[in-house]
Amino acid sequence: MHAIPKITLLLLTVASVHCAGFRKAAVQTCANRNGECLTVDHTPNDKALKCVRRLYPYACLHDRIASTSENLQECSASGSDLKNPLTIIGHGMPGILNTGDGDNMADPDTYIDYHPIADQYWMTHFAPLGTSTGREGLITLISCHSGAKASGATLVHKMARHLGRPVRARTGFTYCKSSGLTYEPGSDWQEGDPTSTHPPATKNPPARPARAKSSIVRLGPVDLDTSEANIITRVEILDLLEAGTWITLTPAQALQLVEGVEFDNPESPGTPLAIETARIRITFASFGMREFVIYNDRLLEDTARPDFYYHVRAGFPDLLRSLLQ
Repeated sequence: MHAIPKITLLLLTVASVHCAGFRKAAVQTCANRNGECLTVDHTPNDKALKCVRRLYPYACLHDRIASTSENLQECSASGSDLKNPLTIIGHGMPGILNTGDGDNMADPDTYIDYHPIADQYWMTHFAPLGTSTGREGLITLISCHSGAKASGATLVHKMARHLGRPVRARTGFTYCKSSGLTYEPGSDWQEGDPTSTHPPATKNPPARPARAKSSIVRLGPVDLDTSEANIITRVEILDLLEAGTWITLTPAQALQLVEGVEFDNPESPGTPLAIETARIRITFASFGMREFVIYNDRLLEDTARPDFYYHVRAGFPDLLRSLLQ
């Protein structure tokens, strides 16, 4: 895991932090000692965002696209501040950055999307951050996968061209722990060049190192051997990107899906700044039912042990989407 050094904090006395819908601060700042302006999604009961806000207590908080832009405008108001780098932190997935409602995407005013239909929601609000107002300098989107795939390349390119300044976003998972933010090994920045007429070359999420398939499922202190007859009696999946219902898989489908998860290799990398895209229920003959959250179709979290995560093997995201259709 590549550790991101914490940004040096300013010692501030702030009555509160200003966003649209929030009480205005007696002293308004979103910047660290180096002049980097930072704004973070305000969503209260979100584990990943609470972790981020503890790391960067000086950051401004936003609840919509509008307040995201307003925070950064106020932070880079005049003079040399116009060249300050700007950073936005929230949940994400390929081509999308959420800006005010955690990992929910019900309200188009709370996320930036690569798709043209979403342009009307963010372009007007973000225009004051463009070079036409004298502002320049890098804009960084910190989330999970917002720069990944063709949709991520389109997002950073579109933002860079619209604002006239470089925009970058991550291609893999970003995790938060009390010790700081970390990036998924093998992930990278995808950067949009404001002078280019074409999106940058696509960067896919990092591939997991090949590991031999195992019949062992490790659920905390419990090890289950799925090679035993009927050890898994039922597998159900639920699509959270669409208004779906639980789907019960056939035995062949269930085996294929379960084998696509590294259940023998639980990890605790931190809480991901990702989107809940699906859920899976697995019923074990000797252990009962266990439910897992699936983040960006690539990482499973055990809801009974929320610090335990399982990565998926190559092909799992495509298989999951095909089964959910």
